[in-house]
Amino acid sequence: MKKLIYMAGAALVMLASASCEKKETVKEAQSSVEKVDMVFTATSDNGGLKTTIVDNTKAVWSSTDNLKVFTAEDQTGSVCNYKSGAGTNTAEFAGQCAKKGPWTAICPAIEGSTYSAGTITFTMPETQTYAANTFADGAMPCVAYSETNTFNFKHSFGVLKLSLKLMEGKTGSVQSITVTDNGGKQLWGTFTVNPQTSAAATYSTGGTSSVTLNCTSVALSTSTATDFWIVVPAGAFASGFDVTVTSTDDIEITLSTTKANTIKAGEVNKMPVQTIEFVVPTTGEAEITGGTKVKWVQLWENGPKWAVYNVGATAATGTDSYGGYYCWGGSYKNGNGIAWQDDHNKGTGSLTGDTDTATKLWGSNWQMATKADYEALLANCDVTWKSATSEYGVAGRLYTGKGDYSGNSVFFPTAGYCDSYGVFNAGSIGYYWSSTPNGSGSAYRLGFDSDNHKVFGNSRGYGYSVRAVLAE
Repeated sequence: MKKLIYMAGAALVMLASASCEKKETVKEAQSSVEKVDMVFTATSDNGGLKTTIVDNTKAVWSSTDNLKVFTAEDQTGSVCNYKSGAGTNTAEFAGQCAKKGPWTAICPAIEGSTYSAGTITFTMPETQTYAANTFADGAMPCVAYSETNTFNFKHSFGVLKLSLKLMEGKTGSVQSITVTDNGGKQLWGTFTVNPQTSAAATYSTGGTSSVTLNCTSVALSTSTATDFWIVVPAGAFASGFDVTVTSTDDIEITLSTTKANTIKAGEVNKMPVQTIEFVVPTTGEAEITGGTKVKWVQLWENGPKWAVYNVGATAATGTDSYGGYYCWGGSYKNGNGIAWQDDHNKGTGSLTGDTDTATKLWGSNWQMATKADYEALLANCDVTWKSATSEYGVAGRLYTGKGDYSGNSVFFPTAGYCDSYGVFNAGSIGYYWSSTPNGSGSAYRLGFDSDNHKVFGNSRGYGYSVRAVLAE
């Protein structure tokens, strides 16, 4: 059932009826098997279906539950829909079924489930759907075998229940939760079960050791934990598991345990409440054209994510690498292999797309820094001058974030500049183009030496270095 109905008084919660999710009345397919109207009584095995999901309550049957009933003659199965007993531990289900038993049943009537030689085969989904205070629709199968018209259902799967809340003062919503079994046990795919011998489901094919709960957007609270129910096969997590929680902002948090938390069929394994915070990463990496990844660093809150070396460089160390590319909107290499910008009479608009050097050479993940980016760099960072004998192997300025970002730095080398006559001021001055024009034939750039740094306009005819930022 999608919605659990609770009765106070019992010390444990019965999940047999809870496993039967809400379904619309299902019409059985046409069959050549002779069928008659039948009524089945459905109950549960109290000894095998204990759980502790809610104190002093127990789950009961719902009027929207249904069964799929098989026999040796009727291997495609017949659907029996609810008749009576909602709100109790015993319910009746009616439908046209093969008259001759014995009968084997699965609840809910999972679409595509089949039967052969006493064994039911059914498919569990890779992605389950979040439901408040319960498990996903159709995700908790139970089975039964009977030589009469009374079924005593037993669960084949169990539940991992995660409880999450936010750190004080934080906000965030959950988009999805992915659980991975550390022992490699398959958590979804095709399973088989023979209710005559055991209710335990055996993995057959088509799955992996990870299953995802799709939450779309479930807001977390700082005061009360939100529960997330994930249905998994019995026996899962004997070697522990990893949980990846993804926020609606695509921020991931991974929770891990190597302890055994083995799931029992029909039971809910409730984990301790976890208090989390969706921390926006301040470092990372992104691909450039050709598949190579370049690291990026953020130096202040909501600031741009700076590439750690210049466009055109092949590594983050060495004079040639740091000053490996000079251009504004395009490049030209003279006979000495020096790259410079000779198309300095472009229009007055900002560079975008293929006219942005960083985008053109590194791909759509990247773009040139703007005038505002450089101005904010000077305003928000501590600045240290580095000599040619420093760990960087070339003189330049190191820009370091403050406060929470004090561990992040970006180095800008003094690569100088070039024109058609050669390279000048390498090792003493750094020049970096922005994508922001300053009238016709001019653009803004960052310039610095050991004493000063500032942002101002200059002719586009010069070849200055280009530092990219991550495109957002």
